[in-house]
Amino acid sequence: MKYSNILKSVFIAVFAIGAASCAQKEFAEVTDMNLARCLQPQNLEARVNNATGDDVTFSWDVNKDAETFHLVVYSDEAMSAVALEDENVLPDGVPYKVKLPADTQYYFKVQALSEKREASSWAVFDGSVKTFAVKDNLFPKSPHARRLPSR
Repeated sequence: MKYSNILKSVFIAVFAIGAASCAQKEFAEVTDMNLARCLQPQNLEARVNNATGDDVTFSWDVNKDAETFHLVVYSDEAMSAVALEDENVLPDGVPYKVKLPADTQYYFKVQALSEKREASSWAVFDGSVKTFAVKDNLFPKSPHARRLPSR
């Protein structure tokens, strides 16, 4: 008898806790995030124009809180030899196109900047891009070549 009363009490307590957890709670919808820092640029990409070989297009996702971007391009994997640096890439300037010396491997990183917020952390491109010199026709026609008679 004693155990049945304890068992009933435990069952009622568990049922009450379960019923209370099923109650709907209303949360306020968050529509704007107020961050102290700019969001880090995402989806970094670099492409070389196949027609020219030395025109490189750098691109990334533009965040609404960024006013400018700081782009640094390096010519070594250790990212110590700066090949190009632009601290004022405007959001309208992305994708960013630039001509770089041919036959070089390049690495880059980007940072979002704003006067109202702290700068974002650096977004580092996880690959590299290699420029190349476009070769002219490998089999040029000689002005002195004779045509063979056709049969």
